[in-house]
Amino acid sequence: MGNKYFGITCILLLFYSIPILAQKHFEEGFIVLNNGDTITGLIKDRKPDPFGKIYKKIRHKGKGKSRYGPHEILAYKKGEMFFESIGLASKIGFLNQDYNISSNEKERVFIRVINQGYVNHYVLEFQDADSGYYDHFSYFKKRNGTELVRTTQGIFGLRKKRLAVFFSDCPILAVKIRNKELKSAHEVATFYNEWKRNQKTF
Repeated sequence: MGNKYFGITCILLLFYSIPILAQKHFEEGFIVLNNGDTITGLIKDRKPDPFGKIYKKIRHKGKGKSRYGPHEILAYKKGEMFFESIGLASKIGFLNQDYNISSNEKERVFIRVINQGYVNHYVLEFQDADSGYYDHFSYFKKRNGTELVRTTQGIFGLRKKRLAVFFSDCPILAVKIRNKELKSAHEVATFYNEWKRNQKTF
């Protein structure tokens, strides 16, 4: 008799724990629809490491649909992270690492925003094919620009020559990049945005 009640208790606990487990890894946030409307709710866009998975459609709990793909929304915020939906078309060229902005709905993807200003700093997240863990590539896009330029080249750090050309409108920054005075994409974006703001004040 005791085993019977124990089995029933286990089944009930499992039944009631399913909704709790389903809530895991959702975070407060919002989505911005293509028409500009904002809907708050709980957001989940991936399974955690190890054996994680980045969803092609984010999960949403709140008013509206339960799933949204990058062609259905302009942006979303999950916790402290903000993502935009952008169309990316690979640039043609040997070993090219850059993108052009595309108006093709099928080429829209979610890309995380690190810094916004006269130059935006983005990271495009993906899963490493070998380890299964999350990784990312870092990109710059100038305000009103149509080009996303990859900021780094793996273990070699910043793409100094490419970024010096990309920021040729700011000669002092181009020199600092070539001379390795700035080590990270964050430092480069911060310097350029501050320099542009100062230019606007004169």
